[in-house]
Amino acid sequence: MARPAPATAGAREAAADADIVVTATGQVAPKITRKLSATTVKLGAKVTFTGSVAPAHKGKTVYLQFLKAGKWVTKKSATTSSTSTYRISLKTGSRKDFAWRVYLPKHADHAAGYSAKIVLTVR
Repeated sequence: MARPAPATAGAREAAADADIVVTATGQVAPKITRKLSATTVKLGAKVTFTGSVAPAHKGKTVYLQFLKAGKWVTKKSATTSSTSTYRISLKTGSRKDFAWRVYLPKHADHAAGYSAKIVLTVR
């Protein structure tokens, strides 16, 4: 279920930390928050990513992505609720540190949006 997304990590991560991001085309990127149920877990544990999109984006698909060899790869997706929140759970499968982010693709009224990255350590 790979969804195309810009692969450059550096500029997008810096942008995700800002309150408002305006692209070169003048579109505003939505702010995406993210929280992880635990940042260090045992192999096979279930973790849950939760967050919100602002301004409100009811019914939009957000993508949970991890960084692999310098490129963001989509692992799962979810649809935002009526309050513009999302919840994505997954079971860990590798003993590694992975950087994760949540991505909302560009659409008619906004540029693409990215959460700040967060690292999940699996022991």
